[in-house]
Amino acid sequence: MEIALAVFVSVYVLMLILILITWIKIPLSEKSDCTDSLKMSVIIPVRNEARNILRLLDDLGKQNYTNQYFEVIAIDDHSDDSTFDKVSSASQTVSYKLKIISLDVTTGKKEAIKKGIESSLGEIIVTTDADCRVGVDWLCEIARQFKRERTNLVFGPVKYTYAMNSFSSWQAMEFAVLQTTGAATLHLGVPTMCNGANMAYRKKVFFEVGGFRDNEYIASGDDEFLMHKVFQIDTDAVKFIKSRYAIVETTPLPDLKSFINQRRRWASKWEGYRIAYPKILAIAVFVANLSIMAGAILAITGYIHFFWFLAIWIMKFIPEYLLLVVSSKFFENRIAQKNFLILAVLYPVYAVFFGIAGRFGKYRWKERDLK
Repeated sequence: MEIALAVFVSVYVLMLILILITWIKIPLSEKSDCTDSLKMSVIIPVRNEARNILRLLDDLGKQNYTNQYFEVIAIDDHSDDSTFDKVSSASQTVSYKLKIISLDVTTGKKEAIKKGIESSLGEIIVTTDADCRVGVDWLCEIARQFKRERTNLVFGPVKYTYAMNSFSSWQAMEFAVLQTTGAATLHLGVPTMCNGANMAYRKKVFFEVGGFRDNEYIASGDDEFLMHKVFQIDTDAVKFIKSRYAIVETTPLPDLKSFINQRRRWASKWEGYRIAYPKILAIAVFVANLSIMAGAILAITGYIHFFWFLAIWIMKFIPEYLLLVVSSKFFENRIAQKNFLILAVLYPVYAVFFGIAGRFGKYRWKERDLK
């Protein structure tokens, strides 16, 4: 039994070490002159975002990218607050072209993005979320990536803004590692994950790969499924922007209920994957953490020696911590040692729970019940 547990965890550990080494090898992009000759359309799906949207629109007005070369399209997904009115009012005062359109009978983020693209004028589609903040060089960093004609899709880093409480700190640590993992696996040629809050692609390529066709029924995955499709037609056409100037910031979830709903929504993408890499990674994470849980139970009940279990747990802990250190350095996050220790202890339960819960039942997102 001890050998089996050690083997399962060792596979996971080797994957972490490979991800860690690969992330370190990805060169950090240095800031250079802005290339503002590409016309870009920033697509923002919105639903009940009256509290957040004006801050993002203000950030877009401060871009170092020439105003005449980009437009912003907000797509209202049946908001029942003042989102539509606030964006409409802002369109009269901002220095760039801003418009808001509404979904009619359709609903959902993918439908909103699709309608925004159909209404766009730009050659490059840029997506983000209404609750995000972007730096002044964000569009410049994206445009630089498309100077290479073969590039069809790029995604950039997204970070949670730091908060003082432990719950937010745990989210920020995990999210940073997820971003690092997505970049490293792409660099290895086995793309797994990305984040649509910081993503851009050529409009013609969106239609060439069929957009969101074949996964419209899944509430999540507007980013990863599209990235996988583009990668399959040209493995060298997808890039990660490893630049601090391209970081998009968003806020951690405020409470456990919304956190659980979000993670269940993410986990629900499982059946929609058409390539094996994300499933292999997910299985490795699930099996390793299930092994740790089983090992803890067996050690407590005396079926295996406690120090054998402790050795396996430490073997898993060390590369997880190192990956967190390099991720936090890039995202300039502070690591609370106590919070990480608590997270390391609780994470196996968390990973196993969402690995199962994401495939069953309903969850609530944006005031809607989804499956």
